[in-house]
Amino acid sequence: MDTMTKTPSTGRPSIFRGKNLKKTIRAAMTDVGLSKFEAARARLAKLTGWKPGDISDGDTAEYLARGHEDTVKYLKGLGKQ
Repeated sequence: MDTMTKTPSTGRPSIFRGKNLKKTIRAAMTDVGLSKFEAARARLAKLTGWKPGDISDGDTAEYLARGHEDTVKYLKGLGKQ
């Protein structure tokens, strides 16, 4: 797998740089919300060329928070899109 950033202390590669590991979120979701979350993970996987199972929940949440267009700009800035 082509990691976009160094593997953080959590042991998983990350797409987005500069994560604050002291500020994390945890969420319980409805079936509808989880389905849409997994669809977003699949869209992010398609953008990065990673497998959906390799995309972390944190990167998926970051993608949703930034939005599709800003994520594409971010990836282009890294030379990954």
